[in-house]
Amino acid sequence: MRKSDCNSVSERVFWLMLDYRWWTFWQLQEAIKDHFGGKFYGEPTISAAIREIRKKDFRTNHGIPSKIPDPVLKRRLPNGSGYQYSLDKAMRT
Repeated sequence: MRKSDCNSVSERVFWLMLDYRWWTFWQLQEAIKDHFGGKFYGEPTISAAIREIRKKDFRTNHGIPSKIPDPVLKRRLPNGSGYQYSLDKAMRT
């Protein structure tokens, strides 16, 4: 996926997460703002985008293998004040 193909917030979040590192909502907000012309999306919008990446239509349209139960992994931050999200590295194969 090319950056220029990112027309929705879900595609922008997906494009950023293709590096397979762990992201917080706040980091995704900043990265979207930096990479996509100053656009700012609130936490509920970022959360909705992550849910959208999990849906069958998005997965089909973006080549996410159906054998992966959930393409987005989630873990609690060490201080307990939020979560981090990453794409499942199994998608690379």
